Amino acid sequence: ACYSSAVSGDNESARALLSSIDELERGDENFLTYCLARGRVGYSEGDVREGLRYLSRAMVLTTVEASFKAELYYLLIQGYQESGDATAAQRLVGEFEIFYPTSPWLEKYRSENGV
Repeated sequence: ACYSSAVSGDNESARALLSSIDELERGDENFLTYCLARGRVGYSEGDVREGLRYLSRAMVLTTVEASFKAELYYLLIQGYQESGDATAAQRLVGEFEIFYPTSPWLEKYRSENGV
């Protein structure tokens, strides 16, 4: 529910839901979704550092085959660009293009960045 609220832009509900639960541990079956929600909410509230922290955790633990891995690439690239770390953003763009050359998320990145 937290992730769905964050994706739909209802950050108030997402933050309220996140606040109602304890921080999930890495071994929890919902940890990756929790990290995605925390990362998206952090970004939407202007806290790029929080967003990067949680999205990076999810990136490290997610396999290339995961359905949301391309979204993670997109979100992390956005965060690194916003934080001013162009080197990290470009490194991820290179990986993104290798692993997901036909992804709608890559197409979204390209259209937003004039690439």
